[in-house]
Amino acid sequence: MRKEYDLKTLKVKHCGILTGLNPEIPAKVRVTLSLDMEIIEYFKLQAEQKGSSDYLKQINLALKNLVAG
Repeated sequence: MRKEYDLKTLKVKHCGILTGLNPEIPAKVRVTLSLDMEIIEYFKLQAEQKGSSDYLKQINLALKNLVAG
C-alpha cells in the first residue's frame, strides 16, 4: 500500500442503485445471481443471432415478462 494517494485519480466502485442521466429510464440494481449453466447457454445462443440483444438483456426481459404475467 502507498502512504499517500492522489484522490483525483482514485477510482471508486459504485454500489447500490445505478442511476442514469435520463430520468425516464428506470434505475437498475447490480446483483450477483447464480443460474444453471443450461440457462446461460440458452441465452448466449440466442444472443449470437443477428440483431439480438446481449444475453444479460435477454435474461432481464424474460424476468420482466414473467413478473408481468
